[in-house]
Amino acid sequence: DIALRLGITNGALTQIISKLREKGLVEQFNSPDNRKEIFFRLTGAGTKAQAGHARFHAAMNKNIEQYLSSLDRPTRNAITGFLDVLIANWPK
Repeated sequence: DIALRLGITNGALTQIISKLREKGLVEQFNSPDNRKEIFFRLTGAGTKAQAGHARFHAAMNKNIEQYLSSLDRPTRNAITGFLDVLIANWPK
């Protein structure tokens, strides 16, 4: 179930999917074996948008890495220590 994996309600997922469909980024289809099952796939425009999104995150990660590399070790250790604690305590 997509909503469960994303940690959102089914209503929120429906709104997101509707917006993505309106923008032509995803299309909906049914399983030929079970008409009740609904699936989604990226359109060509959706694939292009996803690739751009991946490039954006790669650039951001590179910027963060460069910034952290410029810091002295104690500062870098303090930041990474904080992030480790944050991630360990993040709601699942």
